Amino acid sequence: MPELPEGTINAFIQNKNLAKYGLLKDNEGGFLAENFVDYQLIDRHETLEEIVAVGWMSDFHPFNKDLVADPSPKILVIVDREQTYGDFWRVCLTAEAQEREMKAINAEQEEARLLAEAIEAERLRVEEEARKAATAVYDDSPIVAKAYASETRDETFEDVAALDVVPERPLMQFQLSRPADSIGEPRVFADLSADNEMFTESRSTKNPDFALERREMSVSVQACKVKKDTGSQTWTRPIQASTQYHPVGDAYQLPPPPPESKRERQASRQKLVNGKKGQVEEDTSLMTEDQLNERKKAAERDRSYAHVARFLAKTFGLMENALEQNETVDVFGDLFKGTGAGAEDLEASKGALGELKELRTFADINRTKGKHLHSLQWHPARKGVVAVGPRSNLTFEDRLPSSGFSSSSHVLYWDFADLITPLLVLEAPYSVEAFAINTERPHLVCGGLENGQVLVWDTSASTQAIDAKRQREKRRLAGESTKDDEEAALFDDEVRPPLEALAMASLGDHKVEHCHRRSVTQVVWLPKNAQIDYKGRLLEEEYQGEHSNQFVSISLDGQLLFWDLRFEDIARGKHPKVGRRMRGSTDVGADGKLKAVPWQPLWKCHLAHPAGVGELGLCHMVNAFVGVGDDPIPSTEEDVPDVVPDHRCRFIACSEDGELLSGDWAAVSEDDSEPAYVTWAAKDHPRPALALQQCALLRDHLLTCAERHFHVWLFGQKQPAFKSPRTAKLSCVAWSPTRAGVVFCGRADGGLDVWDLCDDPERPIGSFRVASSAITSMSFQSDLLPGEYDQLLALGDEQGNLHVFDVPLPLRKPKASDIDTFKAFIQAEIDWEVKSQERMAAQKEAAENAKAAAPAEGDAEEEPAAEEEAPKDGEFDFSEAELEADNAAYAKLQRKLAQEMDIRLLESGLRDWSYEPQPEQPAQ
Repeated sequence: MPELPEGTINAFIQNKNLAKYGLLKDNEGGFLAENFVDYQLIDRHETLEEIVAVGWMSDFHPFNKDLVADPSPKILVIVDREQTYGDFWRVCLTAEAQEREMKAINAEQEEARLLAEAIEAERLRVEEEARKAATAVYDDSPIVAKAYASETRDETFEDVAALDVVPERPLMQFQLSRPADSIGEPRVFADLSADNEMFTESRSTKNPDFALERREMSVSVQACKVKKDTGSQTWTRPIQASTQYHPVGDAYQLPPPPPESKRERQASRQKLVNGKKGQVEEDTSLMTEDQLNERKKAAERDRSYAHVARFLAKTFGLMENALEQNETVDVFGDLFKGTGAGAEDLEASKGALGELKELRTFADINRTKGKHLHSLQWHPARKGVVAVGPRSNLTFEDRLPSSGFSSSSHVLYWDFADLITPLLVLEAPYSVEAFAINTERPHLVCGGLENGQVLVWDTSASTQAIDAKRQREKRRLAGESTKDDEEAALFDDEVRPPLEALAMASLGDHKVEHCHRRSVTQVVWLPKNAQIDYKGRLLEEEYQGEHSNQFVSISLDGQLLFWDLRFEDIARGKHPKVGRRMRGSTDVGADGKLKAVPWQPLWKCHLAHPAGVGELGLCHMVNAFVGVGDDPIPSTEEDVPDVVPDHRCRFIACSEDGELLSGDWAAVSEDDSEPAYVTWAAKDHPRPALALQQCALLRDHLLTCAERHFHVWLFGQKQPAFKSPRTAKLSCVAWSPTRAGVVFCGRADGGLDVWDLCDDPERPIGSFRVASSAITSMSFQSDLLPGEYDQLLALGDEQGNLHVFDVPLPLRKPKASDIDTFKAFIQAEIDWEVKSQERMAAQKEAAENAKAAAPAEGDAEEEPAAEEEAPKDGEFDFSEAELEADNAAYAKLQRKLAQEMDIRLLESGLRDWSYEPQPEQPAQ
């Protein structure tokens, strides 16, 4: 929807008041848009009196202050029949807007008047021609032949001439000759067979008249490398710890000196002056041309040496540090020596990272083909079982015709033992946008739907039937089958229908909405000690129960909804400490049974932006921060004990606007107002985040991902600790569960990038081709593994295929110092960012002080200019053109050095002289 023109606002005018304000063409014509006037000027004084008389019942009451501030005698109301700006009427609030809109209206009316006059003139012309044709008198005079004259004669000649080929150069002449004695010789023609009407065979013949004589020469040719002279570093003792640097291009040659600046020319001139003006050290008038050239070359050589000396003085510390680090790397040693018994032979694998071996590929032609797997989770209690949630790839335009209609969706359980048939199929009446398996009770699965509802499946009966079938198969193979096993085996081949939901949330009625207003984006099971009551307070331990019964759902509508599986018992008053009793929950129906109780959220938490503008649509959330940063806060009073932070209700989430926000759903307010559940929100990505991951080894480290970057956040910080360089288009990320600092990034082209932030934070250390389409989900599994595997990686792609890979040893085996190294890396990034902010703040303060001091200097009386004297040592005057030339030369050298050393100036905090931002203009 376009923005409203400046000085105008949408207005909702009731139909009963349209005639009173004169906004209808015909008072009996109804309230259709065709019956609205184009515009109307309403008396401002009468309108203000109406607002004073009826107050908020007046249609102009919402912008009363703007009307009072406007001195115009009339109020301009403009119709918007197409509702381009959202409503039928627009009101001009300022005189400038009224004048601008009236000019536009008058221009449209003038254009319409001219168009009507043109139409009327054309109608009169056609009528006049028809009248003349009807009253025409036939003239029976003879036809006189005349010469044909074409109006397009010249254009036709030009078109024909353009098709002709006109030579642009003189024609070349060739002369072909043959010996006269070869003319008139007999020729033999071959017959063409009847079945071959197109081709004839022409065999090669030897004509001695046209024989080509060649001379043979004995010449030997051999290809060899180009010979060049190079130098190498030497070492005094034979150890396997030296690193060879090969010079790049002509780096070993002395670089040419930069052009001599005005400062250097004046310094050279000052050097020639020996105390007194005009006394030169050496007279060059008697030197020959060769001596002058030698002297000039020596001066350039001295300047080159001085230039290199200044460069080495600046970079000596960095070079020394690099040489010290080079000696600590054993370039000839075995990187994976001592990895333990039973380790794979890495020499046979592909590269230093090993081979990402694909073990299984699962696909269901009816339920997942052509759909992307948006959700993926390993089963917490069964070996080799992965649950996936497929979702249609239809675009918004393709989904519009079927919007509002129910279409079944599924969650599939895949088992390593069966590549064709899913182990379980969970069915839902709408598209499943997210699901989660309860880790304490894995037979319970909660899901969020596209229409905002949530539901729960109970897979206990189905899993028991599967386990019983497998036990019967084991007994049959062992020869221990019983008669009951044989009878039960008769029904094993029957196809099990999809499992329907155990309970589904109620949408509510026309007064109250019990579910989300928009699509559910994620569901998270709450730990047992983090369960809440109907007021959002944490439950005491005696009321928590044996297992967790609650989960939370997030959506793009900015709400956190908390759901309890015991909703029927709570509604009937069996858990008064958890929820309130529902009226009519104990009523008995016509069948003699208790009436069904609608499933409603236990508690709703509406999130508001800390800035107070708009609602926060959530995309991803993590809430496992118990034990993270729980150091006691010392009390300032003696009798008051230290406060221990409670993070059971803390959460970190990504919003629809690309922000990362921190909140606490147990927050309270000092007064009766709505608590501020969101403590802070910071900009993370320009678009909504594709993933939010929590490090399994360091739970205070978070990972967010967008299409071209991924960021690492530290819990409690309000800005990212690390920002990756621009990468290929990403679609999902996952943190390694065993190696801190190793991040797996799925790409939109089906590739998989592996980043080791401790080793090289500028580029991935390895890339693998794992799928033919975009990777949409990713999950690791290090426990309950089938076979001899140590770590598995499951990937879901855009075409509905589930790929399972065996992670190679270098990417899964942790190092002794992984965690400490990664902590040090993140802390170094934070310290660098703090120093950069302080440096920019100091520069800004210095610029403001200089700007403030400039007017004071201008007010001072100008002193008479002193006589020009020879500049002192270190004091030189430069023009703006010379300064710009010097800056351009330095910027060129800086860009060349940054390109050769692969330095990103802006990202590293260095000043880029090739780009100078313009100073901010003072506000008018």
